[in-house]
Amino acid sequence: MGSSTIPASITNLVKTIIGCSILCVPYAFGQTGLLLGSVLLILCGIIQAVALHLLALCVLKAQSRGEDTSFRALASAALGPSAATDLLVEGCVLACCFGFAIGQLMTMGGLLPQICDYMGLGGEYWSNNQFWISVVGWCIGLPLMCLNNLDSLKVTSYIGNAGIVYVVVVLCAFAVGFIPVASAPDQVVTLEPPAHSQYTSLPGLVESLPIFVAGFSCAQNLPTLVLELKDNSVRRIDIVIFGGIAISAGLVLLTGLFGSVAFGASVNGNVLLSFPSAPGTVCGLLANIGRIANVLNLLGCYPLYMHPARSSVSSMMLRKSPADLSFSSWAIVTLCTFLLCWIAAMLLTTLDVIMAYIGATCCMLMGFTFPALFYRRLSAAADGSLQEKLIVDTEKAEDHASWMSTAHMIQVTSLVLIPVLVGVQTWKMTSSS
Repeated sequence: MGSSTIPASITNLVKTIIGCSILCVPYAFGQTGLLLGSVLLILCGIIQAVALHLLALCVLKAQSRGEDTSFRALASAALGPSAATDLLVEGCVLACCFGFAIGQLMTMGGLLPQICDYMGLGGEYWSNNQFWISVVGWCIGLPLMCLNNLDSLKVTSYIGNAGIVYVVVVLCAFAVGFIPVASAPDQVVTLEPPAHSQYTSLPGLVESLPIFVAGFSCAQNLPTLVLELKDNSVRRIDIVIFGGIAISAGLVLLTGLFGSVAFGASVNGNVLLSFPSAPGTVCGLLANIGRIANVLNLLGCYPLYMHPARSSVSSMMLRKSPADLSFSSWAIVTLCTFLLCWIAAMLLTTLDVIMAYIGATCCMLMGFTFPALFYRRLSAAADGSLQEKLIVDTEKAEDHASWMSTAHMIQVTSLVLIPVLVGVQTWKMTSSS
Protein backbone atom coordinates (compact mmCIF):
# COMPACT_ATOMS: atom_id res chain seq x y z
CA MET A 1 0.00 0.00 0.00
CA GLY A 2 1.32 3.44 -0.90
CA SER A 3 1.93 6.33 1.46
CA SER A 4 1.34 9.37 -0.77
CA THR A 5 -1.39 11.84 0.25
CA ILE A 6 -4.03 13.23 -2.08
CA PRO A 7 -2.39 16.71 -2.31
CA ALA A 8 1.00 15.13 -3.02
CA SER A 9 -0.49 12.85 -5.68
CA ILE A 10 -2.29 15.77 -7.34
CA THR A 11 0.99 17.71 -7.37
CA ASN A 12 2.81 14.78 -8.97
CA LEU A 13 0.08 14.39 -11.58
CA VAL A 14 0.26 18.09 -12.47
CA LYS A 15 4.07 17.82 -12.71
CA THR A 16 3.61 14.91 -15.11
CA ILE A 17 1.10 16.77 -17.29
CA ILE A 18 2.65 20.23 -17.54
CA GLY A 19 5.54 20.23 -20.00
CA CYS A 20 6.87 22.04 -23.04
CA SER A 21 3.59 21.43 -24.90
CA ILE A 22 1.97 24.19 -22.83
CA LEU A 23 4.15 26.71 -24.67
CA CYS A 24 2.33 25.86 -27.94
CA VAL A 25 -1.17 26.50 -26.57
CA PRO A 26 -1.29 30.28 -27.34
CA TYR A 27 -0.49 29.40 -30.96
CA ALA A 28 -3.36 26.88 -30.94
CA PHE A 29 -5.74 29.51 -29.52
CA GLY A 30 -4.67 31.88 -32.27
CA GLN A 31 -5.68 29.26 -34.85
CA THR A 32 -9.02 28.34 -33.27
CA GLY A 33 -10.14 31.61 -31.74
CA LEU A 34 -10.70 32.08 -28.03
CA LEU A 35 -14.13 30.45 -27.76
CA LEU A 36 -13.52 27.27 -29.78
CA GLY A 37 -10.03 26.91 -28.30
CA SER A 38 -11.43 27.02 -24.76
CA VAL A 39 -14.13 24.47 -25.61
CA LEU A 40 -11.69 22.06 -27.28
CA LEU A 41 -9.18 22.37 -24.44
CA ILE A 42 -11.76 21.70 -21.73
CA LEU A 43 -13.24 18.82 -23.76
CA CYS A 44 -9.81 17.20 -24.12
CA GLY A 45 -9.28 17.56 -20.37
CA ILE A 46 -12.62 15.95 -19.55
CA ILE A 47 -12.04 13.02 -21.92
CA GLN A 48 -8.54 12.53 -20.52
CA ALA A 49 -9.92 12.47 -16.97
CA VAL A 50 -12.51 9.85 -17.94
CA ALA A 51 -9.85 7.75 -19.69
CA LEU A 52 -7.64 7.95 -16.59
CA HIS A 53 -10.56 6.80 -14.45
CA LEU A 54 -10.98 3.74 -16.68
CA LEU A 55 -7.26 3.05 -16.56
CA ALA A 56 -7.22 3.38 -12.77
CA LEU A 57 -9.94 0.71 -12.49
CA CYS A 58 -7.77 -1.63 -14.56
CA VAL A 59 -4.80 -0.92 -12.29
CA LEU A 60 -6.87 -1.65 -9.17
CA LYS A 61 -8.08 -4.90 -10.68
CA ALA A 62 -4.51 -6.02 -11.44
CA GLN A 63 -3.40 -4.93 -7.95
CA SER A 64 -6.19 -6.93 -6.28
CA ARG A 65 -4.99 -10.04 -8.09
CA GLY A 66 -1.35 -9.45 -7.21
CA GLU A 67 -0.45 -8.90 -10.88
CA ASP A 68 1.92 -6.44 -12.51
CA THR A 69 0.19 -3.06 -12.85
CA SER A 70 2.53 -1.35 -15.32
CA PHE A 71 1.20 0.04 -18.59
CA ARG A 72 3.02 -2.71 -20.51
CA ALA A 73 1.56 -5.43 -18.27
CA LEU A 74 -1.97 -4.08 -18.71
CA ALA A 75 -1.46 -4.12 -22.47
CA SER A 76 -0.36 -7.77 -22.34
CA ALA A 77 -3.35 -8.68 -20.18
CA ALA A 78 -5.79 -6.88 -22.46
CA LEU A 79 -4.34 -7.75 -25.86
CA GLY A 80 -2.58 -10.99 -25.04
CA PRO A 81 1.15 -11.48 -24.44
CA SER A 82 2.86 -11.40 -27.81
CA ALA A 83 5.76 -9.79 -29.62
CA ALA A 84 3.33 -7.58 -31.55
CA THR A 85 1.79 -6.25 -28.32
CA ASP A 86 5.20 -5.52 -26.85
CA LEU A 87 6.27 -3.81 -30.07
CA LEU A 88 3.11 -1.67 -30.15
CA VAL A 89 3.44 -0.48 -26.56
CA GLU A 90 7.19 0.04 -26.72
CA GLY A 91 6.76 1.92 -29.99
CA CYS A 92 4.21 4.26 -28.44
CA VAL A 93 6.38 4.86 -25.38
CA LEU A 94 9.38 5.50 -27.62
CA ALA A 95 7.51 7.93 -29.89
CA CYS A 96 6.02 9.81 -26.94
CA CYS A 97 9.25 10.16 -24.96
CA PHE A 98 11.32 10.74 -28.09
CA GLY A 99 8.97 13.42 -29.36
CA PHE A 100 8.92 15.36 -26.10
CA ALA A 101 12.73 15.11 -25.88
CA ILE A 102 13.03 16.55 -29.40
CA GLY A 103 10.67 19.35 -28.43
CA GLN A 104 12.79 20.11 -25.37
CA LEU A 105 16.00 20.40 -27.41
CA MET A 106 14.21 22.63 -29.91
CA THR A 107 12.81 24.83 -27.14
CA MET A 108 16.21 25.28 -25.48
CA GLY A 109 17.78 25.98 -28.85
CA GLY A 110 15.25 28.74 -29.42
CA LEU A 111 15.42 30.31 -25.95
CA LEU A 112 19.18 30.41 -25.40
CA PRO A 113 19.89 32.85 -28.28
CA GLN A 114 17.34 35.25 -26.79
CA ILE A 115 18.93 34.88 -23.35
CA CYS A 116 22.33 35.63 -24.87
CA ASP A 117 20.95 38.60 -26.78
CA TYR A 118 19.55 40.09 -23.58
CA MET A 119 22.94 39.62 -21.92
CA GLY A 120 24.68 41.39 -24.79
CA LEU A 121 26.28 38.29 -26.27
CA GLY A 122 25.85 38.73 -30.01
CA GLY A 123 27.53 37.07 -32.94
CA GLU A 124 27.10 34.28 -35.42
CA TYR A 125 27.15 31.40 -32.95
CA TRP A 126 25.49 32.96 -29.90
CA SER A 127 22.35 33.70 -31.91
CA ASN A 128 22.24 30.40 -33.81
CA ASN A 129 19.53 27.91 -32.73
CA GLN A 130 21.30 24.88 -34.16
CA PHE A 131 24.52 25.82 -32.40
CA TRP A 132 22.75 25.82 -29.05
CA ILE A 133 20.87 22.61 -29.80
CA SER A 134 24.24 20.97 -30.44
CA VAL A 135 25.89 22.48 -27.37
CA VAL A 136 23.07 21.57 -25.01
CA GLY A 137 22.60 18.14 -26.57
CA TRP A 138 26.21 16.97 -26.79
CA CYS A 139 27.63 18.74 -23.73
CA ILE A 140 24.73 18.32 -21.27
CA GLY A 141 21.99 16.07 -22.64
CA LEU A 142 24.18 13.14 -23.70
CA PRO A 143 26.23 13.06 -20.46
CA LEU A 144 23.02 13.18 -18.40
CA MET A 145 21.74 10.18 -20.36
CA CYS A 146 24.69 8.23 -18.98
CA LEU A 147 23.75 8.85 -15.33
CA ASN A 148 22.27 5.97 -13.36
CA ASN A 149 20.74 8.14 -10.63
CA LEU A 150 18.59 11.06 -11.76
CA ASP A 151 17.25 12.08 -8.34
CA SER A 152 19.39 15.22 -8.30
CA LEU A 153 17.52 16.51 -11.35
CA LYS A 154 14.31 16.88 -9.34
CA VAL A 155 15.50 20.35 -8.30
CA THR A 156 15.30 21.59 -11.90
CA SER A 157 11.82 20.10 -12.16
CA TYR A 158 10.59 22.21 -9.25
CA ILE A 159 12.27 25.27 -10.77
CA GLY A 160 10.53 24.53 -14.06
CA ASN A 161 7.11 24.15 -12.41
CA ALA A 162 7.58 27.49 -10.73
CA GLY A 163 8.71 28.83 -14.10
CA ILE A 164 5.45 27.74 -15.76
CA VAL A 165 3.39 29.52 -13.09
CA TYR A 166 5.65 32.54 -13.53
CA VAL A 167 5.07 32.49 -17.31
CA VAL A 168 1.30 32.43 -16.75
CA VAL A 169 1.53 35.46 -14.43
CA VAL A 170 3.72 37.39 -16.88
CA LEU A 171 1.39 36.53 -19.77
CA CYS A 172 -1.50 37.89 -17.72
CA ALA A 173 0.43 41.10 -17.17
CA PHE A 174 1.12 41.37 -20.92
CA ALA A 175 -2.51 40.64 -21.81
CA VAL A 176 -4.03 43.29 -19.50
CA GLY A 177 -1.38 45.85 -20.43
CA PHE A 178 0.27 46.02 -17.01
CA ILE A 179 3.53 45.22 -18.81
CA PRO A 180 3.53 46.81 -22.27
CA VAL A 181 4.30 44.59 -25.26
CA ALA A 182 6.96 46.06 -27.53
CA SER A 183 4.63 46.27 -30.54
CA ALA A 184 1.10 45.35 -31.56
CA PRO A 185 0.69 41.83 -32.97
CA ASP A 186 0.62 41.43 -36.75
CA GLN A 187 -2.76 39.68 -36.42
CA VAL A 188 -4.95 40.02 -33.34
CA VAL A 189 -6.73 37.00 -31.89
CA THR A 190 -10.49 36.74 -32.36
CA LEU A 191 -13.30 35.19 -30.37
CA GLU A 192 -14.42 33.04 -33.30
CA PRO A 193 -12.16 31.01 -35.65
CA PRO A 194 -10.12 33.50 -37.72
CA ALA A 195 -10.19 33.85 -41.48
CA HIS A 196 -7.40 32.38 -43.58
CA SER A 197 -4.28 34.55 -43.50
CA GLN A 198 -0.51 34.41 -43.43
CA TYR A 199 -0.69 33.17 -39.84
CA THR A 200 -3.97 31.27 -39.60
CA SER A 201 -5.64 28.56 -41.69
CA LEU A 202 -8.08 25.65 -41.51
CA PRO A 203 -5.22 23.10 -41.30
CA GLY A 204 -3.80 25.19 -38.47
CA LEU A 205 -7.14 24.96 -36.68
CA VAL A 206 -7.16 21.16 -37.06
CA GLU A 207 -3.53 21.07 -35.90
CA SER A 208 -4.62 22.65 -32.62
CA LEU A 209 -6.60 19.61 -31.47
CA PRO A 210 -3.56 17.28 -31.10
CA ILE A 211 -1.70 20.11 -29.37
CA PHE A 212 -4.48 20.19 -26.76
CA VAL A 213 -4.31 16.38 -26.52
CA ALA A 214 -0.55 16.49 -25.96
CA GLY A 215 -1.13 19.07 -23.25
CA PHE A 216 -2.73 16.41 -21.01
CA SER A 217 -0.38 13.49 -21.71
CA CYS A 218 0.14 11.52 -18.48
CA ALA A 219 -1.54 8.10 -18.81
CA GLN A 220 1.71 6.14 -18.85
CA ASN A 221 2.53 7.40 -15.34
CA LEU A 222 -0.91 6.85 -13.77
CA PRO A 223 -0.30 3.23 -12.59
CA THR A 224 2.60 4.44 -10.45
CA LEU A 225 0.52 7.29 -8.99
CA VAL A 226 -2.33 4.89 -8.16
CA LEU A 227 -0.02 2.49 -6.34
CA GLU A 228 1.71 5.30 -4.43
CA LEU A 229 -1.58 6.76 -3.14
CA LYS A 230 -2.46 5.86 0.44
CA ASP A 231 -5.84 4.06 0.72
CA ASN A 232 -6.25 4.04 -3.06
CA SER A 233 -10.03 3.71 -3.27
CA VAL A 234 -11.83 4.77 -6.44
CA ARG A 235 -13.14 7.89 -4.73
CA ARG A 236 -9.67 9.02 -3.62
CA ILE A 237 -8.16 8.19 -7.00
CA ASP A 238 -10.87 10.18 -8.76
CA ILE A 239 -10.12 13.17 -6.52
CA VAL A 240 -6.48 12.97 -7.63
CA ILE A 241 -7.36 12.53 -11.31
CA PHE A 242 -10.01 15.22 -11.59
CA GLY A 243 -8.11 17.56 -9.26
CA GLY A 244 -4.88 17.19 -11.24
CA ILE A 245 -6.65 17.57 -14.58
CA ALA A 246 -8.59 20.61 -13.35
CA ILE A 247 -5.46 22.41 -12.10
CA SER A 248 -3.54 21.54 -15.26
CA ALA A 249 -6.43 22.62 -17.48
CA GLY A 250 -6.60 25.90 -15.59
CA LEU A 251 -2.90 26.62 -16.16
CA VAL A 252 -3.07 25.59 -19.81
CA LEU A 253 -6.26 27.59 -20.40
CA LEU A 254 -4.81 30.73 -18.83
CA THR A 255 -1.63 30.32 -20.86
CA GLY A 256 -3.62 29.98 -24.08
CA LEU A 257 -5.96 32.90 -23.37
CA PHE A 258 -3.39 35.37 -22.05
CA GLY A 259 -0.70 34.38 -24.55
CA SER A 260 -2.94 34.73 -27.59
CA VAL A 261 -4.48 37.99 -26.37
CA ALA A 262 -1.06 39.47 -25.65
CA PHE A 263 0.71 38.39 -28.85
CA GLY A 264 -2.23 37.78 -31.18
CA ALA A 265 -2.92 35.01 -33.67
CA SER A 266 0.57 35.68 -35.05
CA VAL A 267 2.16 34.37 -31.82
CA ASN A 268 5.12 32.03 -32.24
CA GLY A 269 4.61 28.26 -31.91
CA ASN A 270 6.64 28.63 -28.70
CA VAL A 271 5.13 31.58 -26.84
CA LEU A 272 8.39 32.32 -25.00
CA LEU A 273 9.96 33.23 -28.34
CA SER A 274 7.36 36.01 -28.68
CA PHE A 275 8.35 37.54 -25.34
CA PRO A 276 10.17 40.89 -25.64
CA SER A 277 13.90 40.66 -25.02
CA ALA A 278 15.10 44.25 -25.22
CA PRO A 279 18.12 44.68 -22.88
CA GLY A 280 17.79 47.20 -20.08
CA THR A 281 13.99 47.09 -19.97
CA VAL A 282 11.74 45.73 -17.22
CA CYS A 283 9.69 43.62 -19.62
CA GLY A 284 12.88 42.20 -21.13
CA LEU A 285 14.17 41.26 -17.67
CA LEU A 286 10.87 39.63 -16.65
CA ALA A 287 10.76 37.70 -19.91
CA ASN A 288 14.35 36.53 -19.54
CA ILE A 289 13.71 35.17 -16.05
CA GLY A 290 10.96 32.99 -17.49
CA ARG A 291 13.24 31.77 -20.28
CA ILE A 292 16.05 30.85 -17.87
CA ALA A 293 13.67 28.97 -15.54
CA ASN A 294 12.28 26.96 -18.43
CA VAL A 295 15.74 26.14 -19.81
CA LEU A 296 16.74 24.81 -16.37
CA ASN A 297 13.57 22.75 -16.23
CA LEU A 298 14.13 21.29 -19.70
CA LEU A 299 17.75 20.43 -18.90
CA GLY A 300 16.53 18.27 -16.03
CA CYS A 301 13.57 16.79 -17.91
CA TYR A 302 15.49 15.83 -21.06
CA PRO A 303 17.20 12.71 -19.60
CA LEU A 304 13.95 11.73 -17.86
CA TYR A 305 12.46 11.26 -21.33
CA MET A 306 15.58 9.88 -23.00
CA HIS A 307 16.10 7.11 -20.43
CA PRO A 308 12.76 5.37 -21.20
CA ALA A 309 13.27 6.11 -24.91
CA ARG A 310 16.59 4.26 -24.76
CA SER A 311 14.94 1.40 -22.86
CA SER A 312 12.31 1.09 -25.59
CA VAL A 313 14.97 1.09 -28.32
CA SER A 314 16.91 -1.60 -26.47
CA SER A 315 13.79 -3.69 -25.89
CA MET A 316 12.58 -3.38 -29.48
CA MET A 317 15.92 -3.96 -31.20
CA LEU A 318 17.82 -6.26 -28.83
CA ARG A 319 15.03 -7.72 -26.64
CA LYS A 320 16.94 -6.66 -23.54
CA SER A 321 16.80 -3.82 -21.05
CA PRO A 322 19.78 -1.42 -21.08
CA ALA A 323 20.94 -2.82 -17.70
CA ASP A 324 21.39 -6.26 -19.29
CA LEU A 325 23.50 -5.04 -22.20
CA SER A 326 27.26 -5.18 -22.46
CA PHE A 327 29.01 -1.84 -22.14
CA SER A 328 29.70 -1.60 -25.87
CA SER A 329 26.08 -2.43 -26.79
CA TRP A 330 24.79 -0.01 -24.13
CA ALA A 331 27.05 2.76 -25.50
CA ILE A 332 25.91 2.13 -29.09
CA VAL A 333 22.22 2.15 -28.13
CA THR A 334 22.69 5.32 -26.07
CA LEU A 335 24.58 7.12 -28.85
CA CYS A 336 22.15 6.06 -31.60
CA THR A 337 19.13 7.12 -29.53
CA PHE A 338 20.69 10.51 -28.86
CA LEU A 339 21.77 10.99 -32.49
CA LEU A 340 18.24 10.43 -33.77
CA CYS A 341 16.88 12.97 -31.28
CA TRP A 342 19.58 15.53 -32.06
CA ILE A 343 19.20 15.22 -35.85
CA ALA A 344 15.42 15.59 -35.63
CA ALA A 345 15.77 18.68 -33.41
CA MET A 346 18.23 20.20 -35.89
CA LEU A 347 15.93 19.61 -38.87
CA LEU A 348 12.59 20.71 -37.40
CA THR A 349 11.90 24.42 -37.14
CA THR A 350 8.78 24.95 -35.00
CA LEU A 351 7.69 23.38 -31.74
CA ASP A 352 4.02 23.24 -32.72
CA VAL A 353 4.79 20.75 -35.52
CA ILE A 354 6.37 18.14 -33.26
CA MET A 355 3.72 18.62 -30.57
CA ALA A 356 0.96 18.20 -33.17
CA TYR A 357 2.42 14.92 -34.42
CA ILE A 358 2.94 13.61 -30.88
CA GLY A 359 -0.59 14.57 -29.87
CA ALA A 360 -2.13 13.02 -32.99
CA THR A 361 -0.36 9.68 -32.62
CA CYS A 362 1.21 8.37 -29.43
CA CYS A 363 -0.56 10.77 -27.03
CA MET A 364 -3.91 9.89 -28.59
CA LEU A 365 -3.13 6.17 -28.32
CA MET A 366 -1.59 6.24 -24.84
CA GLY A 367 -4.04 8.76 -23.37
CA PHE A 368 -7.36 7.80 -24.96
CA THR A 369 -7.33 4.62 -27.04
CA PHE A 370 -5.38 2.26 -24.76
CA PRO A 371 -7.15 3.08 -21.44
CA ALA A 372 -10.55 2.61 -23.11
CA LEU A 373 -9.38 -0.58 -24.83
CA PHE A 374 -7.89 -2.00 -21.62
CA TYR A 375 -11.12 -1.39 -19.72
CA ARG A 376 -13.29 -3.03 -22.37
CA ARG A 377 -11.03 -6.05 -22.84
CA LEU A 378 -10.35 -6.67 -19.16
CA SER A 379 -14.04 -6.26 -18.31
CA ALA A 380 -15.08 -8.71 -21.02
CA ALA A 381 -12.51 -11.24 -19.79
CA ALA A 382 -13.44 -10.89 -16.12
CA ASP A 383 -15.14 -13.68 -14.21
CA GLY A 384 -18.30 -13.59 -12.08
CA SER A 385 -16.57 -11.59 -9.38
CA LEU A 386 -16.30 -8.63 -11.73
CA GLN A 387 -18.10 -6.31 -9.34
CA GLU A 388 -15.51 -7.07 -6.67
CA LYS A 389 -12.52 -7.01 -8.99
CA LEU A 390 -12.97 -4.27 -11.56
CA ILE A 391 -15.87 -2.28 -10.17
CA VAL A 392 -14.75 -1.33 -6.70
CA ASP A 393 -16.10 0.88 -3.93
CA THR A 394 -18.49 3.37 -5.49
CA GLU A 395 -19.35 1.82 -8.85
CA LYS A 396 -22.47 -0.25 -9.42
CA ALA A 397 -23.25 -2.83 -12.08
CA GLU A 398 -25.47 -0.38 -13.98
CA ASP A 399 -22.67 2.19 -13.91
CA HIS A 400 -20.38 -0.40 -15.49
CA ALA A 401 -22.59 -0.64 -18.60
CA SER A 402 -22.41 3.15 -18.96
CA TRP A 403 -18.63 3.13 -18.59
CA MET A 404 -18.38 0.38 -21.22
CA SER A 405 -20.33 2.54 -23.69
CA THR A 406 -18.16 5.54 -22.85
CA ALA A 407 -14.98 3.50 -23.30
CA HIS A 408 -16.22 2.24 -26.67
CA MET A 409 -16.96 5.80 -27.83
CA ILE A 410 -13.52 7.07 -26.72
CA GLN A 411 -11.75 4.16 -28.39
CA VAL A 412 -13.57 4.46 -31.72
CA THR A 413 -13.39 8.27 -31.86
CA SER A 414 -9.66 8.37 -31.12
CA LEU A 415 -8.88 5.69 -33.72
CA VAL A 416 -10.84 7.61 -36.35
CA LEU A 417 -9.16 10.91 -35.47
CA ILE A 418 -5.57 9.64 -35.59
CA PRO A 419 -5.25 9.20 -39.41
CA VAL A 420 -7.30 12.36 -40.02
CA LEU A 421 -5.11 14.53 -37.80
CA VAL A 422 -1.87 13.03 -39.11
CA GLY A 423 -3.05 13.49 -42.69
CA VAL A 424 -4.02 17.15 -42.17
CA GLN A 425 -0.75 17.92 -40.38
CA THR A 426 1.29 16.27 -43.15
CA TRP A 427 -0.66 18.16 -45.81
CA LYS A 428 -0.12 21.42 -43.94
CA MET A 429 3.64 20.83 -43.80
CA THR A 430 4.01 19.81 -47.44
CA SER A 431 1.80 22.61 -48.77
CA SER A 432 3.71 25.29 -46.85
CA SER A 433 7.18 24.03 -47.82
